[in-house]
Amino acid sequence: MAERDPLQERFEAFRTHSVRTARPPGLPAIELTLRRRRRRRRAWSAVGAAAAVLVALVALPPRWHDGVQPDPVTSVTPAPTADTSSAAPSNPAATGSSGLPVAAPGSGTGSSTTTRPASCATPPNGVPVHDEPLINGYTLTGGTVSVSPPTFFDRCPDYRLRFIEVVYGWSVPRQQIVLVQTIEHYLTQATPSITVPRYTSPPNARFCGEAYVVLQTTRPAPAMIPVSVQDGGSTAFYQYVQKTAIALPDFWTFESHTETVSIPQCGPPVATSTG
Repeated sequence: MAERDPLQERFEAFRTHSVRTARPPGLPAIELTLRRRRRRRRAWSAVGAAAAVLVALVALPPRWHDGVQPDPVTSVTPAPTADTSSAAPSNPAATGSSGLPVAAPGSGTGSSTTTRPASCATPPNGVPVHDEPLINGYTLTGGTVSVSPPTFFDRCPDYRLRFIEVVYGWSVPRQQIVLVQTIEHYLTQATPSITVPRYTSPPNARFCGEAYVVLQTTRPAPAMIPVSVQDGGSTAFYQYVQKTAIALPDFWTFESHTETVSIPQCGPPVATSTG
């Protein structure tokens, strides 16, 4: 009796298993696999279609879910308004920015029907409207001053553009900054430019300080400068005079009020005895 070879038995078992696993399936098995794949595709297609329909229904307006069409949108025609064109003034140039008539120069109470363009009128606060007219060309050392724009007097021949040179100095008796001098100038159609010399410093300016500014306004210059403005320096001074005028180049050498009164030439006057 031949002996059993364990290695040969294992080889035979392996060959039987490998042949059964590696052998391609027959035609019936292939057809069965294809039918299964087709059924799976159709099922997924049906699920996708149902989901698309559901999304479309959710996106529709709520009333469409019940098969009810929404109400048609009707346009509302605004009611006709009264024609106000007849109420407008026949001469637009005869009204100012507030819509009120602008009186001509020398009209007194303003009852005259003669009017001039609003841009030629001097505002109640004395400051020109917007940026015209303005004086142009002035510097701290003087110079030739003219009107800007140059054609302003062609449009407003009766206008008198007023500007003033203002000098402030220190008052020892009052112990504050006061108005020392005001020099008034006018630009007109007949005199559209003038030459202004350099200003003259006030007394005791060397010790106590001085201030100088050119103001374009119809109003008088402030008669004194408050202590709070003096303590704020040149910026506070410029903002203070700018409230009622157009301020041009300014010059400021004052110290604070406390520092000024501490200077021997600027402090309170010393009382003299009569005995």
